[in-house]
Amino acid sequence: MRGILTFLYTGKLKITPENITSFLEVAHKFQLRDLITHCVNEFQSKVRNTNVIELLLIASEHNNKKLLRLCTETIAQNFEELSKYKDKDKIQLDELLNSEHSNLIIEIMQKMSEYVSPLKKRKNFDRFKEKDKKAKKAKIIM
Repeated sequence: MRGILTFLYTGKLKITPENITSFLEVAHKFQLRDLITHCVNEFQSKVRNTNVIELLLIASEHNNKKLLRLCTETIAQNFEELSKYKDKDKIQLDELLNSEHSNLIIEIMQKMSEYVSPLKKRKNFDRFKEKDKKAKKAKIIM
């Protein structure tokens, strides 16, 4: 709470991956828009696989679209690593996927498709280039 009071008086706040979720919860509870904005902006550099799901749930609960977008992008980019992450004190990706948060799951899957599609296109393009090179070599040899 001391950190939030300091922010209210000075506009400065030391945010860490460990405290960002509690700051966001308090900011939303008391509708401290400047603090919410500050936390979301700081979040971009503080997100970790250890707190992204927790932040996603907070963003969903408070309908913070910017934070939701950042969380779903982070989860989509790190899905494989997150699926292996285990911490008994934190909600896990598999728990989220098996929960009633179907709207969040849909958003995550949509983000994942945005990341997979360009990779797939790139793979197909690389395969096409490789086949084209082989075809040109075959013509040169003939």
